[in-house]
Amino acid sequence: MSGTYRIDWHDGWLCVVYTDSEWSNPVRYAHWWPAERGPREDYAELIGKPTSVHNGEFSARRWENGPWFSSRLLNGGQTQPIRTDRTPVLCPKVRAGIETRYRDGQWQKHLKTAGWVPA
Repeated sequence: MSGTYRIDWHDGWLCVVYTDSEWSNPVRYAHWWPAERGPREDYAELIGKPTSVHNGEFSARRWENGPWFSSRLLNGGQTQPIRTDRTPVLCPKVRAGIETRYRDGQWQKHLKTAGWVPA
């Protein structure tokens, strides 16, 4: 499982948010890296847009086929997150008596016919 990047706003900052799951514990985390300071309204079209980060720089389209917005994290590749969220990943419902485990970033269930499969 690989993480995703998106643009969001937090506490006066336009941020790049990286979200992923831990491999051995059922926990999902999100790191918020600051890029630009300003009011949320200035970035409304960017909130929630996917992006990627390369050497501390990122870009996204403000709207479909619209102009690109490009920026740099506050301290480039050395930027530290201003917020980190950790949320438990709950086990999905499975039939009673089915064994489950969390492994390699996902919940799995054990089926007699197929062995361990994604839950």
